[in-house]
Amino acid sequence: MQYAPVLFSQAGLSSTTSAFLASGVSGLLNVACTIVTQIFTDDWGRRPSMIWGGSVISGTMLLIGILYASDASATAAGRWTVIALIYIFIVAFSMSWAVVNRIYCSEIQPMRTRAAATSLGQCANWAVNWIIAFTTPLFLHASSSGPYFLFGACALVTVVVCFLFQPESKGVSLEGLDSIFEVSPWRRWVRRRASRMHNTREEPIALGPIIS
Repeated sequence: MQYAPVLFSQAGLSSTTSAFLASGVSGLLNVACTIVTQIFTDDWGRRPSMIWGGSVISGTMLLIGILYASDASATAAGRWTVIALIYIFIVAFSMSWAVVNRIYCSEIQPMRTRAAATSLGQCANWAVNWIIAFTTPLFLHASSSGPYFLFGACALVTVVVCFLFQPESKGVSLEGLDSIFEVSPWRRWVRRRASRMHNTREEPIALGPIIS
């Protein structure tokens, strides 16, 4: 949320109100949601959090892009809709990807590579953040809707990848981590579906009593 003041100003708020909302309310909301997620993330699971969080993130980004592209944001209702969607994005991101990504990337690594792999992942994360921080102002200047469509599409692709290939690691021991990656979730679903259909075909048809 480095550019929260810019985003709120773009939505039509005054500079004073924009600064208050960006640095005050959104910051407190971010911290509060992150704390809640740290407490309950083991109950929610990694895979569901990544999927529902990414779905909301993608949806809010694409909706904001549509509002800007259609000039609906020029109306009072459109501006406040954009602001509401920004807050929904903050909540969804803070309660899913902001926390779960770091947990998942560290816990799926074997002990011999955990420190190096986790460090490499964090370096890659901050490198991408640096690129986004420097390119976003240029992107927003060129197009008010383009960045939202781009980031929304990237989030949607991530959701699809997580849905198809990310296994659940909640409650899995270190010794069992390798086994959860042997079969991807979509292949496991196909196998269960095929097994269920096979069992259904083999079930004998129950005949009622014969009445003479």
